[in-house]
Amino acid sequence: MPSLSRCYVWPAVVICFLLAYSFDGLSGQTTVGDEHKFNHDVRCVIQTERRQWNRTAEAGVSGTIENLTDGMLEMEVDPTLYLSSRTASEMGDKYWAPADFLHDKPISTKKHAIGADKKAEGIEPVPIRLQFKSKGDKIDFRIDAQHLLWAKVISSVWPSSHLFSTVKSDEYDLQLVLETDSGRVESPKVKVSIDAGKPAKQ
Repeated sequence: MPSLSRCYVWPAVVICFLLAYSFDGLSGQTTVGDEHKFNHDVRCVIQTERRQWNRTAEAGVSGTIENLTDGMLEMEVDPTLYLSSRTASEMGDKYWAPADFLHDKPISTKKHAIGADKKAEGIEPVPIRLQFKSKGDKIDFRIDAQHLLWAKVISSVWPSSHLFSTVKSDEYDLQLVLETDSGRVESPKVKVSIDAGKPAKQ
């Protein structure tokens, strides 16, 4: 399991094991002490297909993950897309969407009993396994951000809302973060403008 094993109580909506937010990094979901631990085995880059996202077109994000080790590599990752406002400093203007980037959908989750009496129910992501045959081997992917489920980072709720019903109109930095047992992998940030307004009636 990745070190960032996010666990949420449902329906009480209480985060387990996440005791602090990382303000200088993008992830508000990082466990204590892991904010500056990075995995250097792979490199991840992303790009958007459109500078502006709106309801009338796909919000396409394509990317590549490259093996930087000297041989074969297998790893489990917990991927998340983050949108961080470029115009506001409040944490409430940061959003996240756990992403199965290999299948263009929200990441799969599993539920389990937690607490001393096992009466509470937790939810956590199912890691994605990546396999590389040799150094320089790459995995290319493409996802539509509208196919994912989003939430505010500060809400501590497992994402369950559509992109444009959650993220407000603004200028954002978009970043893909992969959490692994050996630390995190962060793509360079790319700029995207979001117009969350409903399209005009014809």
